Amino acid sequence: MTNKEQKAFDRDIGKLADLTSEALDDLENEAIPLSKSLKESARIARLRNDYENLYWILFELSTTGQRLARKEAALEVAPHFTKDEFALLHKKTLDRYLEERTPYPGQGSNSDEHVLIFSVPEIELLLAEGDGVLLESAEHKYSSYDPQITDVRIMQHQTRIILSRIAQRVHDFLSKTEREILTGQIKSNIFESNHEYVLEQLDSISPDLKEMLERAERLSFEDNFESRSHALTSSRRVLKGIADYLYPPTKNEVTCHDGKKRILGDSKYINRLIQYIYDRNRHKDSKKLMKEEILSLSNRLDKLNDLASKGIHAKVDQFEVSQCVMQLFVIISELMKLNEAPFDIDVINIDLRS
Repeated sequence: MTNKEQKAFDRDIGKLADLTSEALDDLENEAIPLSKSLKESARIARLRNDYENLYWILFELSTTGQRLARKEAALEVAPHFTKDEFALLHKKTLDRYLEERTPYPGQGSNSDEHVLIFSVPEIELLLAEGDGVLLESAEHKYSSYDPQITDVRIMQHQTRIILSRIAQRVHDFLSKTEREILTGQIKSNIFESNHEYVLEQLDSISPDLKEMLERAERLSFEDNFESRSHALTSSRRVLKGIADYLYPPTKNEVTCHDGKKRILGDSKYINRLIQYIYDRNRHKDSKKLMKEEILSLSNRLDKLNDLASKGIHAKVDQFEVSQCVMQLFVIISELMKLNEAPFDIDVINIDLRS
């Protein structure tokens, strides 16, 4: 990693650490609404590419009636999972959402009737309205045994139980993020989550590519120039092999994502991967992010391969090469998940009332 890239990475990690610390402080301050901590947590989850946690956080922030908001959340998260993985994630998120909004889960057959299916911002408004009713009753010295006042007190108590559960879950997410930042686990966790999936996918489509990628990974950790040089060459070949599989070379002009016509031949494999992303991914932000990731890896490989070909050993260090291979795993994982058969988000029960 160059000094410039290392500084940029350190800056990003520092920013993430500051945001996490601020969110934890806000969460522990009873005067600050939980909805603010959730919004901060959504930002943190996006910065760390933690789409599994991002999904339930977005669920907490959207109301059951906001079908469009729920669908947008699904469209943002789904491209980072296979069809089956996302269906499972949605089910787990929905089950947890309903459970935490049941004041006394498992207490009788009618417990479903008491599920508080509202977003956290809405729950906070309900609490404020209930507190207002209780305050007014106290000022006018209404009987504390008035059935309506009793109902309000019960509702306030149950609502605060639900908010405390959500707050605990947010705290767990933020404190875990803080620990991973301090111990340097952020990148390794992202890598490990993609490693097995990528090797399984390559084994089914091209055992040769799988063997080449495993060789690049193995060589990237060896502390000699020759091994690192071979790891870079193998990484470049794997990236081209993925492009050949997902978007084979074309002989005729193709209208690309920027409106320009190009012949995406054999040597244009980076352009082919980018066009593949735009053809398959419907979410604008995800397209841009994946494009930047591929261009970043390609530029790093070009630079290191150039240095290696010139025999500049000192500039091709083991850490830099291993980072390239880790980045390659993440990119292949995202590309292969885009290759899953497309599915309609509408088939998933996004509106909880339907």
